[in-house]
Amino acid sequence: ESVTALPIKHGRKTIGALSLVLRRRSDLSREEREFCRAICGYLSNQLYCSLLYDQLKCELALRRRLESDREVIFNESVDYISIIDSEGRFAQINPAFAKRLGQSPQALIGQSIFDFIHPEDRPYAHYTLGLLPAKGVVRGLCNRYLYGDGQVGYLENNLKYMEETGDTIAIARDVTDQRQMEALNTALEDSIAVEKMKSQLFAGISHEFKTPLNIILSSLDLLRMKSQQEN
Repeated sequence: ESVTALPIKHGRKTIGALSLVLRRRSDLSREEREFCRAICGYLSNQLYCSLLYDQLKCELALRRRLESDREVIFNESVDYISIIDSEGRFAQINPAFAKRLGQSPQALIGQSIFDFIHPEDRPYAHYTLGLLPAKGVVRGLCNRYLYGDGQVGYLENNLKYMEETGDTIAIARDVTDQRQMEALNTALEDSIAVEKMKSQLFAGISHEFKTPLNIILSSLDLLRMKSQQEN
C-alpha cells in the first residue's frame, strides 16, 4: 500500500537508505520508527566498516604497487642510492652503490657512511648532514669516497631529509672522470700561464740587453771606422 525510505547516515554523511514496504497506508508508529532507527544505526556501522575496508584495500594495493615500483627503481638504478639513519649509518643501500664500495648490501647495513668518506672530507660531510634537518634538501654535495678496490672517487650527492622517520635519502653519481678532466684543464691552463710569463720575462730581458749592447756595438763600429781611416 505504501513505501517509506529512511536515510542511513554516518555522521553528517548519508551512505545508504532503508526502504520499508508497508501493507497499510498509515504512517509508522513511534515504536516502529525507533525500531527502524536502531536498524539504520546498525546498518550504518556495517556499511561504514565495509566502505572503510574497501578503501583500505585499495590503499594497501596502491601502497604495495608503489613499494614494488620503488624496489625496482632502487635495485635496478645505475645511480648510487642509499637511506641513511639519524646516526649516519646505512639503513638501506642499492646493489650498484654496494658493489662500488666493495661489499654486499646486507653487509653494509648498519655501517657508518663516514667510514667510506675520505678523512679530509669527513668534517664537511658531518657539518652538512647536521644542517640537513633544518634545510630539508641539499644538492650537489661532493665528497671523496674510498672504494673497495682501493681507489678514491668523487661522488656528487643530492640529499633529502624525511621528517617522518628522521632518515635521509641520498642519490649520488660518480663524477671522478669529470673532476679529473677539470684538474687536467686547470693544470694545462696553469702551464700555459707559466709559459706566457716565461716568454714575457725573456722578452723583457732581451729588450733590456739590446739597448746597452747596441750602444757598445755602435761605439765599436765607430772606433773601427776611425782606426781604418787613420790606417
